[in-house]
Amino acid sequence: MISRTGVYLLIHFVQLTLIVFIFSCMPSVAKTDKPEPQLVRLFDLPKEVTETSGIVIYDSLIWTFNDSGNDPILFGLDLETGDIKKRIYLQNAVNTDWEDITQDKRSIFIADVGNNSGNREDLTIYILSKDSIRPDKMQEIYTEKIVFSYSDQTDYTPVPDMTTFDCEALCSYHDSLYLLTKDWMNATTTLYRLPKKPGKYEAVKVKEIDCDGLITGAEWNESTNELYITGFKQYVPFILIMGGIKTGSPESKETERIDLFDEFGLQIEGICFYGDSLYLTNEKSVKDQALYLLKDN
Repeated sequence: MISRTGVYLLIHFVQLTLIVFIFSCMPSVAKTDKPEPQLVRLFDLPKEVTETSGIVIYDSLIWTFNDSGNDPILFGLDLETGDIKKRIYLQNAVNTDWEDITQDKRSIFIADVGNNSGNREDLTIYILSKDSIRPDKMQEIYTEKIVFSYSDQTDYTPVPDMTTFDCEALCSYHDSLYLLTKDWMNATTTLYRLPKKPGKYEAVKVKEIDCDGLITGAEWNESTNELYITGFKQYVPFILIMGGIKTGSPESKETERIDLFDEFGLQIEGICFYGDSLYLTNEKSVKDQALYLLKDN
């Protein structure tokens, strides 16, 4: 005679057998996980721009520069080979710590905003009019300036590599410029807004973004209305894609993150769109400076 426990176990066994049989007869479902995009190395950049910290592509040239302590020069590079085709010397500029570059239809903006110790009181964005650029191989151009401070900074005591007011990312969106800080302490970034007109301003704090890393560049994708942010965490570069743009700021709830584990040690600094293609550059560190294209697999 079977006990109650035995009956229960028998019924349970039959139920499990039926479930396994039913699922084994169902058609398999293909995986829908989208493969991660990959960086494709296009070519090395010239030795003169080993410290390239930002890029824009305008007039079929890649415009870039070296960061802190170098001459205030923009280099125009051939889009196919990377050869230097043009140099623009900014007459009234100083390269204290140039960190990013962006553009709109009328101007190119160069961000002298590097602030590793958090004590700079001369943060500047130079405005270069596109109408002033001639085909000459070497040219000197006078630029206008945006001088600014952060609206929520009151203490300028130097704290090397411990500040929340370092910055390496600048992008243009409609009638404003946006800065994204490099927060050494909290691995977050804060978005600030500035007008595009020359003058002296306080950068208005828009929002904090939990990026889980140190931010080195940013670019708006006008065709998709998304913000692309690049940075690194523990020497692994990443790209954040933030959608749902409302009132001039991204909605972080729709963030997509691409961790480029295969590019360990690559110090990505420059990021820009040219049409629908996303280009990136790295400073010379573990790998030589180069131009990359982000491609879907």
